[in-house]
Amino acid sequence: MFWSRDSPLLRSPRLSGMELKPLNMKYHQFSLAVLCLALYGCGTKDSRQNEIDTDFEMTLPYTVSIDITKAVPMDEALSHHKYISFTEDVENIMGFPRNMVVSGDTIFAVASRPSPGIFAYLKTGEQLFAYCSEGSGPGDINSPSCISVTDNEISTYDDSSFKTVVIGKDGKYRRSIEAPIMALNAIIDAKGNLWADFTNQEYDTVRVSCKFRSDTTYHTVMNVPELQKGMTQIELEALQTLPDGTVGYTPSYEPRIYTLSDGCAAVRYELDFNGLWPDDKTFKENFTGNDWAPKTNRFPVQNLRFHESDRYLVVGFKNMKQPYLHILDKTSGNGVTLRLNQDDYYSSSYVTDSELYLGRKDDRVEIMKIKEIE
Repeated sequence: MFWSRDSPLLRSPRLSGMELKPLNMKYHQFSLAVLCLALYGCGTKDSRQNEIDTDFEMTLPYTVSIDITKAVPMDEALSHHKYISFTEDVENIMGFPRNMVVSGDTIFAVASRPSPGIFAYLKTGEQLFAYCSEGSGPGDINSPSCISVTDNEISTYDDSSFKTVVIGKDGKYRRSIEAPIMALNAIIDAKGNLWADFTNQEYDTVRVSCKFRSDTTYHTVMNVPELQKGMTQIELEALQTLPDGTVGYTPSYEPRIYTLSDGCAAVRYELDFNGLWPDDKTFKENFTGNDWAPKTNRFPVQNLRFHESDRYLVVGFKNMKQPYLHILDKTSGNGVTLRLNQDDYYSSSYVTDSELYLGRKDDRVEIMKIKEIE
């Protein structure tokens, strides 16, 4: 999906009144070289994942090797467990979940059709509640994208009105938080900080900004790389909550997953596609320029997204319309790349420490058990 500079959204006269300021010079002059050298210098989180009884110990940043030439059928790593058909004998029908979070026996999800809103279901498919309110009011949702679930609240970003809507787990409206104009995604972390992703929209400057819970100003965290200025492709699944309550981020045209925490960004995973992802020279020659939009339809890695649990990292993407999943077992370092049946599946919707939730094209969700990866 592409937006041009002539889009009505980009020509909107509306000003949010929220000034975007650099957090400090260190982040305002953001570059990948500085980012990698200063990795995790902004936070106090331990960079090691699960303590385990094997010789393997993952430290971040970690390079994930993905090779589609070695991809195998999905049944070599996954086994069917059950289908979830979401009940339609209700006032507000969800349809296909755009994003979801599984918590115990409950599935929290957001959907854009046929009833835009936030939903809660049991794994049986029974609807617990639906928060659906279209319009222009503070609690209305027309086009939900990201979802974040804490102990007491659920929130989603409405990219049609540039605000995050927060409800309680009783399905009742609590508050809304405005984001700056041209933010394409926004998500709240466990500390109540709001992260806004501009996906290269903000005048070729700001890529990601952050507003601390106690603040009213958005601070620049990441800038648009020089090579990508003028390119405004929208990655609709760029922000995801991580198991530790921080936020994971996959930017456009970059084979990396970042951690967003404590007002800064750090490389979490380097995605090595074994020659499939073009280097900077090839990228500049083949995918930039005034006609960049049609060129990127030929970009070899499309629809890049990820989900992560304490044990697994799942990376979904397409190459030549063929969907793939790469599953990394973080306790062993073993990974496998799977070919999905493109007639049946979209991509992964969520992962736990034992199960993968796959979105199907018949609006069902399939739960798959993850086999031991060797």
